[in-house]
Amino acid sequence: MDLELEKISKERLRQIAPEVDQREELEEDELELLKIVEEYPFIQNTKRAYHLGWHRSRFSKVRKSLLEKGFLEEISFKTKERGAPSHFLKLKGKEDYGKGGFIHAYWVEQICNHLRKHGYAAIKEFKADGKMVDIAFEKDEKLAFVEVEYKSDWEGNILRGVKLCDRLISVFVRKSEYMKAKLFLGEKRLEKVAIVHVHSYQGALSEIA
Repeated sequence: MDLELEKISKERLRQIAPEVDQREELEEDELELLKIVEEYPFIQNTKRAYHLGWHRSRFSKVRKSLLEKGFLEEISFKTKERGAPSHFLKLKGKEDYGKGGFIHAYWVEQICNHLRKHGYAAIKEFKADGKMVDIAFEKDEKLAFVEVEYKSDWEGNILRGVKLCDRLISVFVRKSEYMKAKLFLGEKRLEKVAIVHVHSYQGALSEIA
């Protein structure tokens, strides 16, 4: 059975896809997929059809149509250490996903969900002394921060964040920055900071958190 989703108004369509000819009419399936991509942006393409209750050929046809019309675009990146990159749909031209872009927000979502599944009351975009932290949670009455580092001022984030919490976990998306951060941590001797690569965050958090 197909999921029943609220129809998108023409005004909403203008907001999320202003570059597309506003006179162009979309089919019901196109509206449905557009809506669910907006509401659930971090579902991989391989799981979209199942999430909608559609056959894969139906999803493929609607996906292709919205890509051609310019309402959606695709983004690909590795979500696992091994294997091919994962593919996602996103609203055309949308770059703001909270504190950072799509890739940053994807990993914040994954890590936050992981912590919550393990019983922690994780809070996204936590404000501390004028600084916005990706994730905050408490363990043994101590405050811990998680910062996802992707094309960011990670050195500044570490030096600022370590002063505001009892434990700082810096999760790096890029391997090159992860290696530099390991050296940085050794030089600064910041005992409250843990440097983690994103593809091994689950094991690392199990030990730290």
